[in-house]
Amino acid sequence: MVARDLINDVLALPTNERIELYDRLRESIRNDPALDPLSDELKRLLDDRHDDLMAHPGDESDWEDVHARALDLLKAR
Repeated sequence: MVARDLINDVLALPTNERIELYDRLRESIRNDPALDPLSDELKRLLDDRHDDLMAHPGDESDWEDVHARALDLLKAR
């Protein structure tokens, strides 16, 4: 089987070459757009929210406040 032979060949490489191969494989996977879980629309939304946060740094809410408001909304249902 070709894949098994390839794996055996890779495992026979010196450690530094296996590390280089690992780095190159990891980089190719990281740059694969098909694996990006965020849609363009979601990326734009996150960018807009980030821009708003940077423009109005005092407007954010801490977790305790957000959590309390969410619980209040759920209780009101």
